Amino acid sequence: MGLNGGRLKNSGTSQQGTAGYLSTIWIKEFILAVRIRLARHGAKKAPYYRVVVASANAPRDGRFIDEVGRYNPRANPTFLQLDLEKIDKWIKDGAQPTEVVSKLIARVKEKA
Repeated sequence: MGLNGGRLKNSGTSQQGTAGYLSTIWIKEFILAVRIRLARHGAKKAPYYRVVVASANAPRDGRFIDEVGRYNPRANPTFLQLDLEKIDKWIKDGAQPTEVVSKLIARVKEKA
């Protein structure tokens, strides 16, 4: 939902109606929250993850806006590849990383 909880918002425009009275146009405000999160792929009991930028209300493995990295916890050693430039750009634009992705970003930044 939007910042106002999905309530209707007056657009502030009025028009002269055909019956001679003023009618107010109401619009519903939607602001999509964008998250940086993991999308699970792979076989049963053998997951690998893509780090994606997606709408907060999109399914976990569904549509995403941008892929910014990959993570395979089962590889030896663990495979972690993140595009920090893209991630920083998305965070600057308002995307919020999940708790797990924040830890992965911190892990990559401390190695660099």
